[in-house]
Amino acid sequence: MRHSKVEIVENINVGDRKILKYISIIGAILVILLFYFNQHNILVDKVNSIKNVHSIIYGLFAVIAIILIISILKNNYKIERLFLLIIIPIGLIYTLLIPPGIVPDEWTHMHNTLTLSSQLMQKESDDKIMMRSDELELYSKQATAPNNDYYDYVYNNIFSLSDNNYVVTDSGAISLEQLFSYFPAVLGVTMGRILHLGAVTTIYLGRLFNFLFYTVLGFLALKRMPFGKLLLFAVIMLPMACQQMFSLSYDAVINAASFFCIAYGMSFVYQSDKVEKKDIVLYALAGLLLLTIKGSAYAFILVIPILAKYFNPNGYEIAKRTKIIIFIIVITCIVLLNFRSFISTGTTSSLGTVSGENLVPWSGTPSYTLSSLLTDIPGTIMLFINTFIEKGVWYINTAIGSELGWLNILMPTWTINVWIGLLIISSFSEKSNNEVFTYEHKLLYFLIAAAVILVVMLAMALAWTPAGYQWIEGVQGRYYIPIIYLLLIWLQNTKIYLHDKIVKIVTIIIPIMAMISIYNLIPLVL
Repeated sequence: MRHSKVEIVENINVGDRKILKYISIIGAILVILLFYFNQHNILVDKVNSIKNVHSIIYGLFAVIAIILIISILKNNYKIERLFLLIIIPIGLIYTLLIPPGIVPDEWTHMHNTLTLSSQLMQKESDDKIMMRSDELELYSKQATAPNNDYYDYVYNNIFSLSDNNYVVTDSGAISLEQLFSYFPAVLGVTMGRILHLGAVTTIYLGRLFNFLFYTVLGFLALKRMPFGKLLLFAVIMLPMACQQMFSLSYDAVINAASFFCIAYGMSFVYQSDKVEKKDIVLYALAGLLLLTIKGSAYAFILVIPILAKYFNPNGYEIAKRTKIIIFIIVITCIVLLNFRSFISTGTTSSLGTVSGENLVPWSGTPSYTLSSLLTDIPGTIMLFINTFIEKGVWYINTAIGSELGWLNILMPTWTINVWIGLLIISSFSEKSNNEVFTYEHKLLYFLIAAAVILVVMLAMALAWTPAGYQWIEGVQGRYYIPIIYLLLIWLQNTKIYLHDKIVKIVTIIIPIMAMISIYNLIPLVL
């Protein structure tokens, strides 16, 4: 296990390094200007607000380029620090290109965030939630595809104030149990309301708090990950992950908590001598999120620490039995939480909701039931196999980001293929230590990922798939972002691994590819 730092340029004296830095920065800015003017034709019939945002985006491109150049010329540059520096401008670009509502299901997330904030602020009347009039105006837009009018409305109100005139809505209160899913965004929205910020500004503040949560946990995960840092870095930088991280979607919370729990769980296993009490507390808090969001479908990740070796004064056999007992207890808790989610009236799945009559919302027909799936095991197995055959490639592509927005912003196929290549290459970034990272460990990681995949599919079979369908509907690739790392880290081995110089190059290619992806995204949305 090696390489926690990125040493990109060696054997260059200080004077030559400064000259090279300035030349590189000037060259990078010239290239960015070339791309800017090459793409300027898309702005011919656009309003000024969109033109201004387009210029801001290229200004942020310049910031990213300068950061990368300095990174290349500076030795011992840690991946987590590189991530922290480039994720901020990349996040700002994504939240400008894909404004509130254009992220999948964000109107629902916006409603829930505003509703939870209203409850905390005790803004209720006759069991109905109150919202500000400008928030209702924004919510009434319900745009799901990029269009000039909506973008112009958002950009012109991105810095606005509100008279805080609250009005009664037709919405009833949602359960405060959902606060775990939305707490960063709810905190941001509540702060915006207290400061009398306008609706668009308030929503962006909620998005910002989600982004900060994602950034902090992503940074800590990269810092603590004992090996496979480059692979995790690639996963965090995927276009779909970047789209979700600066939105009101609780995907930002789930993805961040998953990365964090994987990294800390692995550090408990492979770096037990460095574990402190604060690490356990932070891990427990992040684990609580995985246990309470989306029916605990991602809580299987919490099984990882069971691999840790620990001393038992009563002997190895008792230690082994103790670990087995702990493992069974954890799995039992996860199964019970998911089972409760599957059978509860009104929320039969952890990833979707259906009516009390167990009807599929989009078809109005009965969905699969847990009892029907359990009584016909061969049919259930074929249902899952058919789904993998029919939609497996689509799951992979959409997890990367082939269809952003409401699956209506189609990224070029070649960019998705490059990202897939980077993920695979990153899996071989370092030589494995089979005495530490054993085949049993690799198998467990793969089984954890497989368990998450199957539970997510089962949830959507119960919530979104009419009974009798040959494959499961409603599953999207973005649901699997949290476990991409576990699906690929088992590829690490002792025979095929990258040379240090290749690792350094890939480390820089990942953020460059993020910029290229954005460049291809701009004409699709502006």
